Amino acid sequence: MDDNQDANRKGGATGPIAVTGASGFVGRAVVDALKRQGSRILALGNPASAPDLEGVEWVPVDLLDPPTVKVALAQHKPGALVHAAWARSEGAGLWNLEANWAWRDASSALLRSFWEETGGHVVACGTCAEYNPTPESNCIEDVTPIAPTSLYGRAKAELADRVRQDAQALG
Repeated sequence: MDDNQDANRKGGATGPIAVTGASGFVGRAVVDALKRQGSRILALGNPASAPDLEGVEWVPVDLLDPPTVKVALAQHKPGALVHAAWARSEGAGLWNLEANWAWRDASSALLRSFWEETGGHVVACGTCAEYNPTPESNCIEDVTPIAPTSLYGRAKAELADRVRQDAQALG
């Protein structure tokens, strides 16, 4: 284990913070907050499809190609990862887009590769679509049942299950 991995496993992240989906709705807010804190930010993804984000270093990588993602993580050794990328909505919307399954699988591989390469901390975005709250109640994490009704919600819920299993297995 190298010094970066050791520091990360002890809770002291070193290296830049990697952000997927940095030009998206959630990712852009994350980038803005990290910049205000003075963090060094690596945006993993396709810079050609993103607006110029001042103070952000782009690492061009196809997030749906796990081997190239693993190489990028090994080269840049980010100390933490915020995973906010997902499929882009198309004509019929995101809810029942078949690409959700590819993003579930690629996201699972991304997080596992990140843990294996760096041992760092991860924040991954979930969605209210994983739950099925009643009209009379609010969605409360760890209380409201996981009962997705869309492909999007099912893919996100399955990813959450995989991530919990991987986190336990990898320590």
